[in-house]
Amino acid sequence: MLRLSGLGARRARAGADAVLRIETSLARASLSAPERRDPRRLWNRTPVAELARTAPGFPLGEYLAASGAPSVEWVNVTEPAFVAELDRQLAREPLDAWKAYLRWHLVRSRASRLSSPFQQAHFAFYGTKLRGAKELPPRWKRCVRETDALLARRWARCSWSGSSLPP
Repeated sequence: MLRLSGLGARRARAGADAVLRIETSLARASLSAPERRDPRRLWNRTPVAELARTAPGFPLGEYLAASGAPSVEWVNVTEPAFVAELDRQLAREPLDAWKAYLRWHLVRSRASRLSSPFQQAHFAFYGTKLRGAKELPPRWKRCVRETDALLARRWARCSWSGSSLPP
């Protein structure tokens, strides 16, 4: 994916190593699937000022302001250990590692909307290697599946907020 995104072979290899390093450390600090099913583990009401002290390497105030979030006194930190590890990684990993990490996440998350080489690379790992699928479904099926998923998310967002879809 990093090669397809325009990085040279050496930078792509170094970037892939950085992505794996960062992802592994963050995964180790994350709750397991059974732990995430326990709502008591996911409710950690934390004052914003305390969270800013917990993760001083992440500019929380700037992030909240830039996101357009209203002013809040506290947030729910579902995984405090993850936040602490993210702060450690922000201090430990060089800027180029974070650039590769964010680049990879962007390309991976949009692979289905990019050209065939991106789609094939994404399928080779997530479809074949992880799920054992033999071939990439035809494009029309992928488009229908993505449309259904987008509509489902839209419906969930509207029904959750109490509004309804337009007629």
